Amino acid sequence: EDKVHKREGVGMTQYREVEGREEVQAVIWKLLNKNLDELTALVKISAVRELFSLEDFRISIDRIQDDDWSVGEIELMARSDADMIQVKKRIEDLGQKLLFIPQQAGKVTHCLKTQNPAALDLLMTLNQAK
Repeated sequence: EDKVHKREGVGMTQYREVEGREEVQAVIWKLLNKNLDELTALVKISAVRELFSLEDFRISIDRIQDDDWSVGEIELMARSDADMIQVKKRIEDLGQKLLFIPQQAGKVTHCLKTQNPAALDLLMTLNQAK
């Protein structure tokens, strides 16, 4: 599956994931006709991930090793024909019970802010131009 992020308001993203270097390489090649080794790294993210399950939810907590900053994520797998309003409500309800605070940005933005603020500024400018 190709990884596609779609922001659905504060703290809510819908996406399909690609896992593993070979799979990511295939997507990069399809989109850019380049190998991963030809790209410039903008940020390094080193995190410890803890995974939990609760009923049909998957909860992950990522702790950035450089500065102990943490971010949590609640996932609920849904069929493409599922009622997305109901799915989002279930996720939001569990997030409130767990005292999660919806975030505008995730670990990539956090690490860019601490490691490469110039790249973050450029990306923010490009996002605003869309």
